[in-house]
Amino acid sequence: MDLTRDIDSFKRRLNKVAPRVDPPKLKMNIFTEEEWNNKKPIEKDQWALTLIIEEKRPLM
Repeated sequence: MDLTRDIDSFKRRLNKVAPRVDPPKLKMNIFTEEEWNNKKPIEKDQWALTLIIEEKRPLM
């Protein structure tokens, strides 16, 4: 008994019911505080994460 034929059949059925969808492209933008203050990005993307690294401030 070869199960490959059955597995292929199940894969074909599954692809008919729930076709594959390409996942979104994730992006990460990293800026220093100075770069962020001088030039803010215009592009808004729900799959983009923007990280701003703050300058080190004195404790006192």
